[in-house]
Amino acid sequence: MRRGELSRTTRSSGGFTLVETLVAIGVLGLVALVVLMITVSGTSGISAASVERSQDASTAQFAAAAFGRDVQGAGSIGSTPCGTASPGSTALVTLVSSLTEPVSLARKVTYWSVPGTAGVALVRSECTAAGVALTTTTVVSGLEAVPTVTCSSSCTDPSNTPRRITMRLARTTTFAFDVAGDRRSTASDPTVPSPPAVPAQLFALGGTTPPQVTGNGKLTVTGNAYVNSANASAVSMQGGNARLTVTGQFKILQGGGCSGCNATSVSSFVVGSHPGSYPTALRDPLEFLPSPTEATLTTFTCGSSTCSYQGPGVYPKQLAISGDTTFAPGSYVLRQGLAISGGTINGSGILLFNGCTADAQQPSCGNGVGSFQVSGQAAINLSPASSGTYAGILYFQSRTNTSSMSISGGSNLQLFSGVLYAPAATGVALGAGGGGLRLGAVIGKNLTVQGNGTVEVNGT
Repeated sequence: MRRGELSRTTRSSGGFTLVETLVAIGVLGLVALVVLMITVSGTSGISAASVERSQDASTAQFAAAAFGRDVQGAGSIGSTPCGTASPGSTALVTLVSSLTEPVSLARKVTYWSVPGTAGVALVRSECTAAGVALTTTTVVSGLEAVPTVTCSSSCTDPSNTPRRITMRLARTTTFAFDVAGDRRSTASDPTVPSPPAVPAQLFALGGTTPPQVTGNGKLTVTGNAYVNSANASAVSMQGGNARLTVTGQFKILQGGGCSGCNATSVSSFVVGSHPGSYPTALRDPLEFLPSPTEATLTTFTCGSSTCSYQGPGVYPKQLAISGDTTFAPGSYVLRQGLAISGGTINGSGILLFNGCTADAQQPSCGNGVGSFQVSGQAAINLSPASSGTYAGILYFQSRTNTSSMSISGGSNLQLFSGVLYAPAATGVALGAGGGGLRLGAVIGKNLTVQGNGTVEVNGT
């Protein structure tokens, strides 16, 4: 009776017999084994998924970096692929760089879809503008399908280059992604009506000679003036009657100084605060502006040393003008410069390009060939196009043309509306006589203002 009670008491307090305990241990072992199998299987599944997602993310990031960079620097869509295609390959898109000068830096890139036993590969081929192969790189491999390319406008028409280009890649059945890029645009797109904004009416890019106003010269800038030089004499006022007036911001790269500047020579001059400064050199605002193409222009026949005016087109010799001339709207490619010595010169909707374009590197046209000279008693009124790639750009000197640019006025007004852009000129000399010289904006190196009149830079 006691033993039975004790047993019942023990059972009622949660105890088990030996047999029950052994059975329970066996059941628990089976459960633990099942749980372990589930845990190991689940952990393996999670680990594989994590690796897969990590690979997907790396694929997307790498493809986006390469493609986005190429699209951003593109100036146009290419019609001829770069590189040699392997059997079964498909050219997806060809991008031509916007940097065309010097021509040795011009590049072309084609993205290829290349089939293989392990899936489709996205391959990037780079060559020179002339088609000489440089590099071939596999951007992504193991894609499930051929990538597709879509454009905001035509993907194949070089005359209608899209602003945005998107590529869709599918690495697996469950993971597809888009990589895209936006071109910097040179205003050739309908959606971008004007070229990059010029940050100042007077933008000195630096050079060996600081911007200077000499003698009785007077320079008035209606707007802003920036000087990209950290020299102690980044700006120099030479002569007791030299004057500089800037109605907007007047700033010099940090470290640069203004020699001969005082309250008399420079408007609103205040020691320590005017001119102002900025910490980092500004980029050339037109550095990605492409050279005009000669493909659609007429190349004129000229004399042994000079050309006479014949309308828009390519002038293989210096264009020399000494009498009344009206420039018809269009582009003028001046392989050996321009000289105006007299007459009344009018024209609107024009671009004067001084130097060789990228598609016509003539042996006689290189560095130092083709100056821009205006002298004598010419009365000039020239203005640029108001729309298109070169909207607002009147004069563009090739980035490989180091020749000087000189405009010295007499008794007649010389009016050059728009931007005068001479990024490589060894000197930009501006002077005015009784009639005055007016410019829309100036971007160049080694600027000098001289003479007895007022040179006005007015971008308004």
